Amino acid sequence: MKEQKSEKIEFIGEHGSEILPLTEGDEREVVKGIIENEENIPNEKEVEDILEKFETKVFLLEKLEEEIEENAKKVLLTISDPLAIRTMKPLIDKLRSDPRCRAIGIITDNVAGKELEASFQDDEASIKFEAIRGEEGSVFLDALKAADEEPFDVALSTMESSNSPSGSLLYNAKSAFGAEKLFLIFDNWNGIGGRPDLFNNKAQMESIDGMLCGDNLAKNILSQQLPDFPQEKIVVTGTPILDELEKEKLAECPQKAREKLGLDDNEIAVLYLGDVSADYEKFGEEVDERINEKTFNQTFEAIIDLAEAQPEKRFALMVRPHPRDPNKENILNLSTESLPENLKVIFATNDLVSINEAGWGCDITLSIISTENFIASLRGKKSIFLGYQNGLGGEVLKKVFGEEVLRAIELEKDISIASSLEDLGEQLKDYNRPKEDKITEQSEGVIGKSSTERILNIVLES
Repeated sequence: MKEQKSEKIEFIGEHGSEILPLTEGDEREVVKGIIENEENIPNEKEVEDILEKFETKVFLLEKLEEEIEENAKKVLLTISDPLAIRTMKPLIDKLRSDPRCRAIGIITDNVAGKELEASFQDDEASIKFEAIRGEEGSVFLDALKAADEEPFDVALSTMESSNSPSGSLLYNAKSAFGAEKLFLIFDNWNGIGGRPDLFNNKAQMESIDGMLCGDNLAKNILSQQLPDFPQEKIVVTGTPILDELEKEKLAECPQKAREKLGLDDNEIAVLYLGDVSADYEKFGEEVDERINEKTFNQTFEAIIDLAEAQPEKRFALMVRPHPRDPNKENILNLSTESLPENLKVIFATNDLVSINEAGWGCDITLSIISTENFIASLRGKKSIFLGYQNGLGGEVLKKVFGEEVLRAIELEKDISIASSLEDLGEQLKDYNRPKEDKITEQSEGVIGKSSTERILNIVLES
């Protein structure tokens, strides 16, 4: 008699693309087997261990009375995606020592949750983040338990992928968690991106006390996407993502990164940033269900053609799959045996270099819609959005930005859009490495100014 699959196993099957990147070794094979509907049913302990890594968790840190000011605030944050942890971690670190904050609550899951939980376990501070669990097992009951007698004063979130806790916080920050203020950090230049549904409710829009963004371009994008939202509530603060540009001595960043990547001064380094195809399902059938895989394969072919057409130049393709991509092994296992002699492939994954190092080390950044495309131009690098047609990035860019915003983006220095492989080849064929790396005037304006402090001044003093 065939063994009946449990609800937990069915849940893993339905959310396999999100769970797979959080697992490794034997657990990864179990998830793959469930996704592929293999006959072998895993035991209950294996399933529980896998779901424990995936489930949304709530953490709370409460400070001692002598560490805080009178009227200090209790702050609630949500963190899920890799970009969000780069934004929120500096804020968390600062909140821990800021006397205007008396407690920090965090709702987290996915890649960010895995990284945060590991950091909390290794934390040697006397006051630590503690996991909060409710009797009913509901994540919102967990958070409500943390807010029970003294509700959160401020809720703070970024715009994340559709299954992250951020969307729920947007609708529940004030009603469920008792927060008096709600702020959204837009840590990229996509604005509301592919989640316009979150902003269709007029009452909900009115409950947002501020949208904090990186620069004037990001503000202009938001203003065009949300023309009815009060413009005085869209505030340019910079973001911790931009602060990363100055963490090391700027003059040394590119050279150090290139040495770490094994690049010499004569190699033109092209960074390809991967994506997650499942993230685009919300756009419907107009976008190919394998958009990430097809975009990479076509771009790889274009880079090979580029190298073959210019044997006098040397190229390096830096491949960096998205950390949440369940199919990233297919990209990392690509064959490099028949490449032209003047082209090499570097797998610039996080175990080799950070995203910041990859961004400094490359000359050109390619992606469908990554935030790093905007940051590349601030580093003085060339940036190209891959807007291929026939259900690929071209449809995505139109849906996320709209024609008017796309025209504004293309007016930015060093940013362009490739509408086809031929277009990409044309844009790259005349590229030559500059003799020295230069920081753009726009990024010079960011240097020495802490967005973390600006954001917290707004959040804690509102």
